[in-house]
Parts: sequence; C-alpha cells; structure tokens
Amino acid sequence: MEKEKRRDKQQARAIVECDVLVTRWRNGRAYGNAFRLHRTIGTLAWLYYVQSTGLTPRPVDQLLHYPIPRRQIDNFNAHEITVTNYTGEAREYIKRLITAMGATFTPSMTGRNTVLIAAYIHGIKAEKARAWSIPVVNHTWLEDCFIQWRHLTPATEKYIIFPEGVDFSKLLGERGVGVRGIELCDDEEAKE
Repeated sequence: MEKEKRRDKQQARAIVECDVLVTRWRNGRAYGNAFRLHRTIGTLAWLYYVQSTGLTPRPVDQLLHYPIPRRQIDNFNAHEITVTNYTGEAREYIKRLITAMGATFTPSMTGRNTVLIAAYIHGIKAEKARAWSIPVVNHTWLEDCFIQWRHLTPATEKYIIFPEGVDFSKLLGERGVGVRGIELCDDEEAKE
C-alpha cells in the first residue's frame, strides 16, 4: 500500500511535464493534477483510436475515450441487459458501456433480464420483453446513465419512445461525456 501511495505521488508530480494522461480511472492525484492543469486526459481506447486513425479528437467527445470513476454505479450491477437490432461495432460499443458501468451483458433474452436496449421496437426480443414486463429502452438511457454515472429510471418518456422510422442504432456514439462528466473528482478521491 505504501508503495502504491509513493507511485501515485510520483505520477502526480510528473503531470506537470506531460501533455496527456492515459488512465482508466477518473480519480487519484495524477488525474486531479491533469484536470487542474487542463491536460488531455484519455483512456487506452482513445490512444488506440488516435494511433489507428491519425486523428486526435478530444477524449470527452466519445464516452469510452474518457476515464470512468473508480466507484461503481449504485445497484447497476443488479442489471442483466441484452440488446436487439444493434449489430457489429454498435453492438460491441453498447456491450462495453454496459460492462463499464458494472452490469452484465447477455446475448440472449431470458426472464432474468432487467432491461432490453432496442434500436427500434420490432422483433422477437422486444415482444418477449413486453410479455415478461421487462423495460424496453433506446440506448440513450444507457448513455445518460454513463454520462451522469448513476442509475436512472428507464421509465422516462425519452427512453421508451420509439418514433416510427427512427433507427436508434444510427444515432449511437454521437455523444460525449460533456461538462457534467468531467467534473473534478472530490478532494478525497484526488488524494487517494
């Protein structure tokens, strides 16, 4: 434990000399210093993206490119979430959001599922979810939970409305963490 504290202090001091901090967690002295010094703070996923594309977007412009808080979202680990009508990279993105927040992703629909995230309201999984009284929401519920880093009720109109002709999979990943998501961790976390 003492060794970790020493390393954390060294990393925090090194921030003065760096331009970018790559970290998984949105806490600790290094994060706090980087935030206060307006350094670029991103995740390893962001760094891979930069390396593979040659582009350097702001990490806050994509949810999985900015570090997450170390603490889990209260009661989010009780969720077993499945998705429907999302494929390929979109499906993988949703899976990563689900697991980053501590919930369990299930590829199949069962009676144990607590939420179904749907790109549109048609299909077998959506029918089963309604029959089993499992909430069917669009992905904005998941993104809002991630951005606010708290469990939000899925029973909110903007999450359960599926306008005719709208395919939510086309709107996925267009949101970043935003100002609320990059609030500096509290002083206790910064000192850890």
